[in-house]
Formats: sequence, structure tokens, C-alpha cells
Amino acid sequence: EGPLDERIDVLCRSRVSAYEAVAPTARASRARAYTSKVLREQLDDTSRLMRDQVAAQFAPELAALPDADRTSVLAAVDALCHIETIEQYRQRRGFSPDETIALLACALRRLLGDGG
Repeated sequence: EGPLDERIDVLCRSRVSAYEAVAPTARASRARAYTSKVLREQLDDTSRLMRDQVAAQFAPELAALPDADRTSVLAAVDALCHIETIEQYRQRRGFSPDETIALLACALRRLLGDGG
């Protein structure tokens, strides 16, 4: 609930904060998932949960889209908010947590219709 910009900020801050807390463990889990069915299933479950969270957070904006666009926009929003994207920004591109939050928020505003 609340204005789009506020919901975007809350989601970006929570995802970057979660990344900072679990990054080393998440990296190790992804590396071992190729040989561990249990880890693969857990990662898949977490991925679905995170996608569902994004869908709920932005339900009004997604519902306003034509059916043909809704799936694409949800997939893009989900990918932006995924731990691997945050890993890319933080570790490979060298952005700070605050810079990462700002980059994600800008892209989400563009995707969800508040060009801001």
C-alpha cells in the first residue's frame, strides 16, 4: 500500500539490505546448487517467493497493464530485484548500497510507469 515511489523505495531498500546480509551464503548455495537437488529446490522456492512479493508490491501497476505487457513487465521487475542483479551492481560494478538502491528505484519507476 501507499504511493508507488514509496513502495519502490521500500522494496529496493529491503532487497539490498537482504543481499548485504546473505551474499556470501547465497553465492555458495548457487555454486553448490548444480550438484544438490535440495539446494536447487530451495533456491527455486526462494525465487518464486521473491517474484510473488514483487507481484504483490506492484499489483495495482501490473493490473493496469494490458495482458500482453503484464508478464513482460513483471519478469523485468523481478529480474531487477533479484539477488544476482544486486550482486552485479555491488560486486562487479562497484556501486555502494545507496547507489544500488537508487539505480534499482530509477529503473523500477521507468518500468512501472512513473518515469520519475
